[in-house]
Amino acid sequence: MTSIVVDGVEAEIAFGFSTKKMSVVVANSDGTFSSSFADFCSTIDGLEIVGGALLGNAKIERFIWKDENSIVGIDSGGKEYPVKINSSSVIPYITALGTSFSIITIPDVTTFNGWSTDFIGRKASTKAGIGRWNIGGQTLILNTTDFKFQVVNNKMAVVFNIKYGENRTTLTYNYTYTVENDKFKFTPSGTPGGNEGALYNDVRYLLQERINTDTFELDYFVNPETFEVMSQFKSIEHPDFYFTGQNN
Repeated sequence: MTSIVVDGVEAEIAFGFSTKKMSVVVANSDGTFSSSFADFCSTIDGLEIVGGALLGNAKIERFIWKDENSIVGIDSGGKEYPVKINSSSVIPYITALGTSFSIITIPDVTTFNGWSTDFIGRKASTKAGIGRWNIGGQTLILNTTDFKFQVVNNKMAVVFNIKYGENRTTLTYNYTYTVENDKFKFTPSGTPGGNEGALYNDVRYLLQERINTDTFELDYFVNPETFEVMSQFKSIEHPDFYFTGQNN
């Protein structure tokens, strides 16, 4: 995980490259956690923080590559703060979920860092199943998929974002969940109706055959190419089924 120490306080930072937002989570001395967000944009040598991010008494304005192996944060006065890559997280995953992010987005690609062969095949089968349908002669095409968490009431929704021609629609499947020993169990909320019911069999490869039935470990995953901190689902019952998504 990536963190930065400012005024003796270590803050965990994560960059959502799909949303262009940086999250900052600080472990307080009383055992609680504080989180904040800032917009960022890419520059030729790193990232510029829009409006800056206040950490302690320092206003961090940008992050740059110091050399090919190290990154530093730079405050408004030009002082540099090394960014550390830690083997473990300052903030436990179960605490960060719902605090620094609540949506995990599966990108619209055929393969991705942290995806197993089984997930890749099942995602492709789901996309093909949805593609059997059309609206007004326009074929349905699966775009991204969101896992949207409402931590305060232990609810989660799997949202398939779909395009057809110039139009957009969604298929939303709702769940409740329990967490025991940091392992998540998802339970469908009733029987899907409407469009969700009509296409339910076409998304069975991901839902009925995995999300609905398996127990999952959720944890951080650092993209080795971009250093983006993401989430990874790992099935307990089917260890060959795992996938990552971007935190938003």
